[in-house]
Amino acid sequence: MEYHSKLSNRRRASVVKPLFYLLIEGIILVSLCWFVSFLHILLLTILVCLAAIYFFVTSSLSRYNKIKKRQKYYKR
Repeated sequence: MEYHSKLSNRRRASVVKPLFYLLIEGIILVSLCWFVSFLHILLLTILVCLAAIYFFVTSSLSRYNKIKKRQKYYKR
């Protein structure tokens, strides 16, 4: 697929932008775990932390790796 303008080419995004979004998602998930820990319910805190780790590994990291791979193939 060929892009006609430099702005519409999504593969030409900066290297910092995907990493920034990954860090923001990580910060949001850590803050969610931190706020749940204020409820002082250990089982709920453990479940939320495990769910946050699972979400980060399966969704956030996989999305980041796809974007990095797409950018790598473009830079040939």
